[in-house]
Amino acid sequence: MSLPGLYAVVDAEVATAHGWAPVDLAAAMLAGGATLLQIRGKQLSSAALLDVSRQIVRMAAPFGALVVVNDRADVAVLAGAAGVHVGQDDLSPADARAIVGADALVGAVATARDRLDPEGYVRIGHELWRARVRGGAVEKGGAVRLLEVRGLTLVVERTQPGERA
Repeated sequence: MSLPGLYAVVDAEVATAHGWAPVDLAAAMLAGGATLLQIRGKQLSSAALLDVSRQIVRMAAPFGALVVVNDRADVAVLAGAAGVHVGQDDLSPADARAIVGADALVGAVATARDRLDPEGYVRIGHELWRARVRGGAVEKGGAVRLLEVRGLTLVVERTQPGERA
């Protein structure tokens, strides 16, 4: 599996703080070549997140871009998104998969079980995977982002402190 080229995050709160409507920011990202958009709306009501997500999914279709919704598998399904991204305090990837279906994308935050330098193991939910890190070592417990899957090995990179994978 490999993900599309430019993965952009539409964070509703950050967009609004900088004078952008989330839908307008998504439009600019698509025009700039984004091929996968992740919608984050931690402070939005469920109804507002669903409305924004539906608009962005419709807007992304002509570009052939994929859309995933952060944390909310139910909203992802209702909006017609390609999938969901879940964090460590959200639904497990398996529970999210049960909601979004077998063909949907399910992204998850992973943590290093051991020091990755350059190989080791990461935990995603309750699953343990062999991993190879790109871009420097990751300490035990450090958060990583999945870049690709090579057979039974995940290729990951470390995230910066405070950054969500």
